[in-house]
Amino acid sequence: MKIGGFLHLILADNSGDDYLWIWGSPDQPMAMMLPIGSDPFARLVSAERLCRRLNGMASGPPALRPPPFRRERLLTLLQVLDGHHAGASRREMAATLIDDDVRDFNAADWVESRERKRISRWIKEAVELRDGGYIRLLRGG
Repeated sequence: MKIGGFLHLILADNSGDDYLWIWGSPDQPMAMMLPIGSDPFARLVSAERLCRRLNGMASGPPALRPPPFRRERLLTLLQVLDGHHAGASRREMAATLIDDDVRDFNAADWVESRERKRISRWIKEAVELRDGGYIRLLRGG
């Protein structure tokens, strides 16, 4: 579709579409312009995806559109971070996010439980994500 002096293209891809605005003739050498903005790393990942695709390589999923399993994991980590920030105990978070039966564990069962170990790992991962690990997401990692 032509809008003004620009050709607007959508390159359909199962991993995520690419949207291009081309100025000039598409059969001439092209340059890429990337506005810096507030999210330069995500734009660089998008540019890399496009270059990989134009060179016949698999483009991979867009940086900000993780696969469904990863998306669920990230949502869980956000819930863990919210609970941690709100002062919820590890047992409360485990009961809410993993298994309600955790509420009935005695102290010894809780200390040895898989749920306690899992929620501890999740808290560590969520805090790391909050404290800079999110940059890996923007880069597609």
